[in-house]
Amino acid sequence: MVNFESIKKTLKILSLIVATISAISFIQKVFDVGLIPIANDFISYYRKIAYIIFGLPAELIGISFPIQLIDFWTISFICAGAYVRSKNIETARAFENINFSKSPIKWKIAIFLVFGFTGIGLFIPQSILSIDTYTENYAITRKAIKNLFKILTAIATFFVINAFAPSM
Repeated sequence: MVNFESIKKTLKILSLIVATISAISFIQKVFDVGLIPIANDFISYYRKIAYIIFGLPAELIGISFPIQLIDFWTISFICAGAYVRSKNIETARAFENINFSKSPIKWKIAIFLVFGFTGIGLFIPQSILSIDTYTENYAITRKAIKNLFKILTAIATFFVINAFAPSM
């Protein structure tokens, strides 16, 4: 029998890890931060996987994307996925004119793709800091802030370790 709770926990952990790695890769590329060899190998491996997901399909039709855009999309899609998986998104003010009772899966997939590719998904973490986002369920706000804090702490820890690691 499949334990859906353990699958959800695993997906959450993997999402936090991938979001952290994407942000580290983005920061490293934009600010040209040097990395210790093992960190560089790790980030290079991540970039190859992200390229297969976003860059390779585009390159098949002759379009080449910079790694910063691929990192941007990765983080945006993680945020969009978290949003789409949220309970009762069909009652959100942004979707009050959409009839979710007709094929809710199709609407959620459309929202996921639009939010992911356009970068709207990146506004999801900002909305958790707004006091008006959740008026009834503060537990959701606490969980969202904890996840954001975990990612930011992991990014800061990575760059501190990278800065003080002995160069080889």
